[in-house]
Amino acid sequence: MGRALFGVLGLFLLNILLYCGHAQDALLHIEPNWSPLFNGEKVTFICDSQEGNIADWVYSFNLNDHWTNYRPENTYTLSSLTTGDSGEYQCAASQKSSNVTRRSNKVSLSVSEKPKAQLRKDSPVAGRVTLTCSVGSSSSPSSSGWKYFWYKHNKYSEPLKPGDDVLLQSGSISPSGGGVYWCRGGRGGGRGDPVYYTEYSHPVVTNRAVVTLQHDWPEIYSGETITLTCGIEEGGGSEWEYEWRTPDYYTPPNPRGSMMTSSVRGDYSCKGRLKDGASTTEWSDAFTVKTSAKPKAQLRKYSPVAGSVTLTCSVGSSSSSRSSSSSSSGWKYFWYKDDKTSEPLKTGDDVLLQSGSFSHSGGGVYWCRGGRGDPVYYTEYSRPVVTNRADVKPNWPEIYSGETITLTCGIEEGGGSEWEYEWRTPDYYTPPHPRGSMMTSSVRGDYSCKGRLKDGASTTEWSDAFTVKTSAKPKAQLRKYSVGGHVTLTCSVESSSSSSSSGWKYFWYKDDKTSEPLKTGDDVLLQSGSISPSGGGVYWCRGGRGAPVYYTEYSHPVDVPQPVLTVSPSWTSPGDSVTLTCSVEPPSAGWRFFWYQAVPELSLNYTYELLVGNTTGTEQDSYILHGQTHTAGYVCRAGRGDPVFYTLYSDVKFVWSGGVNPAASLTVSPHRLQHFSTESLSLSCEGNSTEWKVMKADESGFMSSCSYWGQMTGSTCNTDTRASSGVYWCESATQSSNAANITTHNPEEAASSSVFLLLLVVGLVSGVLLIILLLLILCCYRKSKASSLSRSQRTNQSPATDHMINQGETQDGHYAALLHGDSCLYETIRGSGQCEPGTNDEPEESDYQNVMMETAAGTSSTTDHVVQYE
Repeated sequence: MGRALFGVLGLFLLNILLYCGHAQDALLHIEPNWSPLFNGEKVTFICDSQEGNIADWVYSFNLNDHWTNYRPENTYTLSSLTTGDSGEYQCAASQKSSNVTRRSNKVSLSVSEKPKAQLRKDSPVAGRVTLTCSVGSSSSPSSSGWKYFWYKHNKYSEPLKPGDDVLLQSGSISPSGGGVYWCRGGRGGGRGDPVYYTEYSHPVVTNRAVVTLQHDWPEIYSGETITLTCGIEEGGGSEWEYEWRTPDYYTPPNPRGSMMTSSVRGDYSCKGRLKDGASTTEWSDAFTVKTSAKPKAQLRKYSPVAGSVTLTCSVGSSSSSRSSSSSSSGWKYFWYKDDKTSEPLKTGDDVLLQSGSFSHSGGGVYWCRGGRGDPVYYTEYSRPVVTNRADVKPNWPEIYSGETITLTCGIEEGGGSEWEYEWRTPDYYTPPHPRGSMMTSSVRGDYSCKGRLKDGASTTEWSDAFTVKTSAKPKAQLRKYSVGGHVTLTCSVESSSSSSSSGWKYFWYKDDKTSEPLKTGDDVLLQSGSISPSGGGVYWCRGGRGAPVYYTEYSHPVDVPQPVLTVSPSWTSPGDSVTLTCSVEPPSAGWRFFWYQAVPELSLNYTYELLVGNTTGTEQDSYILHGQTHTAGYVCRAGRGDPVFYTLYSDVKFVWSGGVNPAASLTVSPHRLQHFSTESLSLSCEGNSTEWKVMKADESGFMSSCSYWGQMTGSTCNTDTRASSGVYWCESATQSSNAANITTHNPEEAASSSVFLLLLVVGLVSGVLLIILLLLILCCYRKSKASSLSRSQRTNQSPATDHMINQGETQDGHYAALLHGDSCLYETIRGSGQCEPGTNDEPEESDYQNVMMETAAGTSSTTDHVVQYE
């Protein structure tokens, strides 16, 4: 024990010495190594420990005495520099396997405001212009690494390429034509990073302004919004500001190169000005705007072929001297069916033809209007053209007693807000009103309707009568199917009509039919009124339709059983037998039980394979597995009847094995089962597979894979932040590994517990040593006393005395036995020599020796616990 304590103290002193040891300096450098750097540029600090691999160290970076947290990467990147990032930087590297920390040299960083390129125009030869771009002054090295990019007409366009203009060296070009030019510098852009650009230079331009109408329309209408554009010859773009003179006002310089006007008559002119005020064009020639009154679309109907109708829309001209074809230049046509305020028809809604015409695919009410420009300027709607009749339709083909139904007056391929409706019912007549539907509590009798256009231009005939007939309230039908071990429940509403269930939705109830209906997620919901229950229980269903909902009667109940599987024991040693027990609630006769092994897949799912010799099941509700050698999962289910009805599968239950399986094994690092809750774990899988996943079952039995609480890389799982208690094992597509039952502890509690155990061990060892010392003293004292008495008796003995001594020895047998027992105890503790057992002292020796051995065993157990925990 003493040696163990000295070992712990030695390790502690060694760590202190290593921490205080001298370490050589690290090296800090930056990429790119330009000076100065500018706002928005990117710089990366690289810390070199100058020893070992990067992964052997953790790194921290310092800006003006503010250190970052330690991190595994040896780089630190400032992605978008600001002037506030100027200063001195330093890094530190700490070795993971020791307390060695190395600090680097200090690196100064200077960050300046983003530079602006300088553009200079020269004319070295008459009639020829050379533009030269630069960054910074000639006396500073700030232009290191710069390349130059040229732009024409619009500085946000793509840069010029060789051939677009005559490009020269040293950041210069000779333009091949007039226009507006910009330049800017750029550098960097390595390893996939974007190029860092300077600000654009000021523009250099030569051009004049021209006013143009966006569309070449021969006639403009009152209220129509038109767009006039101020064009800069061979130039333009966002570096220009524009001034306008209109019939009503003058605009100061603004960045908009075009203007929209509500077609006010008069003259419009413009001129352009560079935003920096360096240049301005002359006023353009005036553009004169003339307008006409807003037109109304014309809709005509033709029947070129018997049985077909063609509708043609056009926009006429207010000027008799112009033909309609020329006056409609730029028009597009919008068609409306049933309601002219609805969305316009699209190609496919009807067969659209060219020249503002289409052949409609059915009867209805139609309008049209013309539109052009952006935003669109619309003409007035045309008059409607209609052909249709009324028809009464219910929302369900079969109606039940007490159900509220909706009857709709449909205008054949027509309807909408332009119609009013009249109704005749078994009880009353309604005057025209805008509602095209009515609700009734299924009163038997005849219902009919007709439609009238609101402007009174047309009315349909009365529709054919619809006769309402009702049936008795239906009851939902619930059926149960069992296919491939899965139970499916199907709900339906049956009646005399094959389509009587039209409109039904289905509501499901579990355990109590008066409870809230099940929702998606409570069970696996399927289509067509079916569910696959995720657990056992009693289920009901009923149908419902309409608003307010009309419900059918509840179906009869179905009992869907799910067995419960238990395993004993849950933890085994190689070769143990395991008993599987399958119980069905409520219990009843006639069940046969089927036993399966859960074969893992690469997902969280399992496939179930019948155990060998279990094709027909067993009558007994238990099954014994002999010679269990490895971790495995099992499920069961029961079946009875002919054809066989199967219960649901039970939940998967695992039999855990700590023994190593040669085909699949789990290795835990750190290599122990007791861990701190703040530790990260590394769990590695090995065996006859190329794809692995690490699984965990927590204390509640919930199973999850590494992807939920860690990072799976290859065949190794690393926990993200901290470990948690549970059983861990590996799975491949066909097999499972040994299991590890890992327990985590809070570091603070573990520390206080370790201190307490250490003090307890020291106290116990001290107590044992004190007891041994007292026994040695007592033993020496008794031997000395017995020796003295013996010498005295031998000196003064006589025959009578001999008789008395022998008699005394017989009477003092217990004292002799006690001495013998003490001697045996001492020899047992010391571990040297052998004691001969006495006749009357064996029970006393055994009892006393057992007490001492139990005390020693308790001390040893406590000591082992402390060493293992540390």
